[in-house]
Amino acid sequence: MMSPLQRTLVALLVLGGSMFSIGSTAFAQPAQPPAIVVVSPVLESELPLGASFVGATEGARVTVVGSAVDGRVREMFAEEGDEITYVEGEPSPPLVQLKTETIERELDAAKAELENRQLLLVELEQSHPEDRALLQATHEEAVASVQLAQRKFDLTEALYERQGTVTKEQYDEAIANLEIAKQRQLATAAELRRFDAILQLRLSQLQSRVTAQEAEVSKLEDQLSKHTIRAPFTGVVVRQGAEIGDWVARGQVVAEIVELDPLEIRVFVPEEHIASLHNYLTNAEDGEASADVLVTVDALPGEAMIGRLHRIVPQADPRSRSFPVLIRVDNPRVGAHRRLGTGMLARATLPVGAPGPRTLVPKDALVLGGRSPIVVVAQETADGLVAKPVPVTLGTAVGNLIVVQGELSANQRVVVEGNERLRPGQTLQILSERAVDPPATSLPASEATSSGTDQ
Repeated sequence: MMSPLQRTLVALLVLGGSMFSIGSTAFAQPAQPPAIVVVSPVLESELPLGASFVGATEGARVTVVGSAVDGRVREMFAEEGDEITYVEGEPSPPLVQLKTETIERELDAAKAELENRQLLLVELEQSHPEDRALLQATHEEAVASVQLAQRKFDLTEALYERQGTVTKEQYDEAIANLEIAKQRQLATAAELRRFDAILQLRLSQLQSRVTAQEAEVSKLEDQLSKHTIRAPFTGVVVRQGAEIGDWVARGQVVAEIVELDPLEIRVFVPEEHIASLHNYLTNAEDGEASADVLVTVDALPGEAMIGRLHRIVPQADPRSRSFPVLIRVDNPRVGAHRRLGTGMLARATLPVGAPGPRTLVPKDALVLGGRSPIVVVAQETADGLVAKPVPVTLGTAVGNLIVVQGELSANQRVVVEGNERLRPGQTLQILSERAVDPPATSLPASEATSSGTDQ
């Protein structure tokens, strides 16, 4: 029999063998398959390195909304910090609602008066054909009476002058009857003309009264709509000038609204760089005053954004001799809020300075969000291609490319699709290589390299 000490040693040996077996199984797992990626070549080109200019974010549009009418505030739809969203095809979003009881009563009365005038106009238009038909019939009857009186007169005159069978009194009576018939014909014709003239006058008068009342209704409706003060565009209320119950005078400010998407960054560029900046815009592919600019915000360290060089204001500061340059950046919602606000310190890298050989990579090659931007190089090793992260410093943007400084050369390839999920040293399998068109000022790789060496 084994002693207690021997039994303990045997148990430890068995347990140790089991742990070794489990560890061996774990280390025997199959290796991870290579990551499928798309790569692009690194380019070199003769470009300005660029310089960083400090500015501040501001709204692309800022408006001070005032009241167009006098009134008392009944409801507030937005307060400071609230974002008002404009929906295409719908009325502008409301900010403040003033009381409208009095103007609504005036509008109801004006609409009732308009309806009354419209009914009078309709009544006249519908009744005048019958009235005119009656006058026309009376006139035609008078014409027939003249014709009858004329025949009787002709017969009486013939009998009176030739045969003497008609007395003088009968002859005079025939003359009088003919004259009476003619005068009645003239009277009915005049009445018919008078009716037509008065009809047109009355129609014009009633139509004018209807038009005037329509204008009165439109004016009251416009005044009623002005009791709802609306935002002219999507933005955030940064200042509130009224509260519920306040009396608002015409022209009084009720809110200040700032558009946050896009945002503008205003930087001041010395006058010696403005000419080259204008040339950069002139040579842009779209031919318009818009070019990509690298932007960083101090409140978001380690993150970079691509903005658009929007406008160069041709009015220099007389003290610093620098020109305002406006750069626009997109500022979409992230959850319930926007990442950027106005007044933040920002830096923009503009393409100014002397040209020189620069290294460029596609913008898709950048991996942002860490302590510094990186690109992933498809490094060739004895075991195949592996991922090699390379930290870079960003420079100016040129179309779909961006100038970088780091341990890169023109004979390398960087990952442009699938780079976000790669780990250092991970094996790679290239799905395809995306061609990159160099800028028009590109130098051959050998020339660019030698130029860089000379510097």
